[in-house]
Amino acid sequence: MKRIVLFDTSVGSLNQGDNIIMKAVRDNMSSILKNNFVITLPTHTPCFYPFQGKEENKRFNLFSNADYKFICGTNMINYQMKERFPNWNTYSWNCNEYANSILLGVGNTGVKDDLEVSKDTKKVLSKILSKEYIHSTRDEKTKKIIEKLGYKALNTGCPTTWYLTPDFCEKINTEKKPNAVFTLTDYLQDEIYDQKLIDGLNSNYEKVYFWPQGSGDYEYFCSLKNTDNIIVISPDIFSYKDVLNNGDVDYIGTRLHAGIFAMQHKVRAFILGVDNRALDMATTFGINCIARSELDKLEEIVNKKHITAVNIHLNEINQWKAQFDR
Repeated sequence: MKRIVLFDTSVGSLNQGDNIIMKAVRDNMSSILKNNFVITLPTHTPCFYPFQGKEENKRFNLFSNADYKFICGTNMINYQMKERFPNWNTYSWNCNEYANSILLGVGNTGVKDDLEVSKDTKKVLSKILSKEYIHSTRDEKTKKIIEKLGYKALNTGCPTTWYLTPDFCEKINTEKKPNAVFTLTDYLQDEIYDQKLIDGLNSNYEKVYFWPQGSGDYEYFCSLKNTDNIIVISPDIFSYKDVLNNGDVDYIGTRLHAGIFAMQHKVRAFILGVDNRALDMATTFGINCIARSELDKLEEIVNKKHITAVNIHLNEINQWKAQFDR
């Protein structure tokens, strides 16, 4: 029986998208996790503190000497990881428990096209990343960043997309549904275009739902107009899943993982690209992503027949998984 650590990006997160990622990790890694002892540790908060006496701490030693340690998804690679509130809350002086970790569907937070990261980031990653195993990245750009740092990597995509095989995508609805569910992003607001989204949905659908994926999304939603008749879904993935399964809906919104979760439930999805995440994945995998600035064409877009054809990298996924079958 192996000991496996999952560095869980949903712990302490302000974004329900991290719960969508972690569900996908456990589903798609079941053959590797099964019959082994699985331990979870957070990434948004530190795992241990110096005053706990790590050298004599039984739990610390167990975590440090685990057979496999997986860092699970989201935007972990930043140009500068030495900041007050990084997505990945670790620094060169507190990352020993991460040693020899393996990336699993990890992406970057807007690293520039020259793929360079800071000296501090290089130092932290040199203490964390396994040199033995191949790392799994969410997109091609992150793969190149990791390779430029001297590690092996495969672009497997985010584990949330691993369900979306060609056979599965054929089952996703292609025609417009009578109702819609949408999302907004509190930290990437555009009141003009987000209002156009709301007005367009009200005009083109009988019933409109709003799912607040992030902790500040509801407050932002309340600041916009023409929202009185919109049904607000409870901000958890179980309530959202219920609407996807039973609401007879299309998905249109700025939240990437809300859109992927919709596709997982055979719902036609239009993801509005507002940052590098959706755009980077659209470039490689062909997820249905349109620019928020194209919302003037919303009526035309939603009323057309729409085929979902996600180009997941099955060979890379299988190759990456195979290294743990030894």
